[in-house]
Amino acid sequence: MTRHAATLVAAAVLVVSLAAAAVPARAHAAPAKGLVDASLEALPAGSAAAPVMIREIDQRLGARWIRLTISWAVLEPQQGAYSPIELERLDALVQDLHTAGVKIILTVCAAPAWAQDSSLWQNPPV
Repeated sequence: MTRHAATLVAAAVLVVSLAAAAVPARAHAAPAKGLVDASLEALPAGSAAAPVMIREIDQRLGARWIRLTISWAVLEPQQGAYSPIELERLDALVQDLHTAGVKIILTVCAAPAWAQDSSLWQNPPV
């Protein structure tokens, strides 16, 4: 390789290196914010406060996720018999949150009496 060719190769390597260094590294996206708000869960169906709270979650707090906790015992007090009031309230809340672009983590707690086997409380399976 001639001296001129070697100089051109070195210059090309230098240009490529400088160009690569000039490109900013991809910044990692900030983790999505989320929250747990029991006051939102407690609102009755059709509450005028729900849209206000959801706007605040979305716009002021910038939260993209919310965890809602629902009571299985309230939702299905008797096996196969769901509470229409609770279903309506939950459906409206989920719809409003989805419309605002807030994702939901739904946590179910409080098993109803019909779904519990109290004999296992003292003698759990091995």
